[in-house]
Amino acid sequence: MTESLLNTNQLAAAIGRGPVYVWLMKRHGYRFLYGMRTTQKHALAWLAEHPEFRATQVKKSPKRTPKGLSPSIRFTSNVPKNVPEVGYFRLWS
Repeated sequence: MTESLLNTNQLAAAIGRGPVYVWLMKRHGYRFLYGMRTTQKHALAWLAEHPEFRATQVKKSPKRTPKGLSPSIRFTSNVPKNVPEVGYFRLWS
C-alpha cells in the first residue's frame, strides 16, 4: 500500500496535533520529504528518533535589529506630541 503525501495541516490531523506543532517540528530540524509534502510514517519515525523534542522548548530566533542600532533602542513616532488625536489618527495642522 502506498503512503499518501500530506501537507502541514493534513499531517497535523494525522498525528493528532495542531499545525503549529508540525511547524515547530520543522523549526527543530524535521524536513519534509517532497518539498511541501511528507508522509505520516516519516514524521512518526522522526519523532521516535528525536524523543527530546518538545513543542514548548523550541528556541525563538533572535530578534532582528537594523544595522548599527543596539536592541535597546526603542523606535518612536515622528509625529509631534502637540498634535491632537482623533480616534486612531493624529490630525496634522
